[in-house]
Amino acid sequence: MREIGFGYILYSYFIFIMSFIFSISPFSKSPHL
Repeated sequence: MREIGFGYILYSYFIFIMSFIFSISPFSKSPHL
């Protein structure tokens, strides 16, 4: 259970970071996953 929760937190944090970067750099639309 703890591993799943930790993974979910990491996923949410990663999405937040990517969203922030994309927000500050909308002109750099490069396929980055």
